[in-house]
Amino acid sequence: MRITQNIVYDTILQDIMFNYRRLSQLQKELATGKKIEYPSDDPVGTVKVGEFNTSIGEIGQYNKNIDSANSWMNYTDNALDEVGKIMQRVREITIYGADGALSTVDRNALADEVDELRKHLLQTANTEYNGHYIFAGRKTTTKPFAFNGADEDVYMGDDGEIEREVQKGEKVVVNITGIQAFMPSKVRYSVESDEFPALTTFGPGTITVKVGQQVALVGVPAAATLEDIANAFNNMAGDLLEAEVVDGSVAGTKKLVITTKSPYKISFSDTVGNVASSTGLTTNTQTKVYKDKLDVFEILKNISDNLRRNEVSSLSGIRLEEIDEYMDNLLEMRAHLGARIKRLNTTKNHAEDKKVNLTDLLSKTEDIDIEDVIMNLNTLQSVYRASLASGARIMQMSLMNYMK
Repeated sequence: MRITQNIVYDTILQDIMFNYRRLSQLQKELATGKKIEYPSDDPVGTVKVGEFNTSIGEIGQYNKNIDSANSWMNYTDNALDEVGKIMQRVREITIYGADGALSTVDRNALADEVDELRKHLLQTANTEYNGHYIFAGRKTTTKPFAFNGADEDVYMGDDGEIEREVQKGEKVVVNITGIQAFMPSKVRYSVESDEFPALTTFGPGTITVKVGQQVALVGVPAAATLEDIANAFNNMAGDLLEAEVVDGSVAGTKKLVITTKSPYKISFSDTVGNVASSTGLTTNTQTKVYKDKLDVFEILKNISDNLRRNEVSSLSGIRLEEIDEYMDNLLEMRAHLGARIKRLNTTKNHAEDKKVNLTDLLSKTEDIDIEDVIMNLNTLQSVYRASLASGARIMQMSLMNYMK
């Protein structure tokens, strides 16, 4: 093949332009810090970069949701802490007010303080966070609690749950409704006997009944039906429980149902005879049931009325029990809330770890190795200068050069 001067010139120019393009690419990488600018630079890497960026973006949004949920729940816990302080003071007043030696003036002063605490409790129940009422359920723009003309509390929220998605496919309830916080259901325990034909009889015997720390003895006469046993329980342990006979699941059968009047489990044992064991009361499983509402505003109103009327037995009895049951419920609610907050913090920590790993993979995929690029750039600059110099010497030759 005959190599002409034009071929030599074209080859030199192609080589120079090739080196220039490589040099330009390295300079661009060094300026941007990225080795992928267009999909054609690395098709597989481009796909990976897109996936990494999507995942990192999702984690960022989930972390924002977690921060929002944490703020809401911490604000709720602070409000419930204030409720606990109010109720602790009410409990102190109730115990002190149960002293029958107090004067009318003293009792009225205590009642006035309870009334003020009740108003403070109302303010706490209407706590706002970022313009939203935290105890209103999903009706966050509606003030949840108010007193009507009869000085009774009225709840205007709902029982809706507010959820936040904290990771893909996983949501967490962040709110506590006003019903849960200020009108919780009373927790009771119930146990059922075995089912028996209607005319079955038992006894005689004596059953020891224990509810919490309270104990009662129930005497059952000979040839007692389930109705007779229920009456015996109600007559001899009516302060602790209530008993009734209901139809069984099989036609013609009946069973005894016993439910506590306080939030404590119940136990039975036969002191004389075997009525409790033969009916199944000692072996059948107890279930948690919910009866009525434990309205904290109503409790405080009743305490105020009891103080003004000098009803000390009510103060030391039912009112103190209601306060203790409500505070137990409050502590349990705050414990569940704390567990949710801890779970969110753990979820966020895991998400942050994942984000760090994804960011590292993203960097390895699209970011340059600065040291390598600088070294290659220096090398290529030398090559480029050499190609320019050699090309210049060759392209400067004329016909006279060849005739020498």
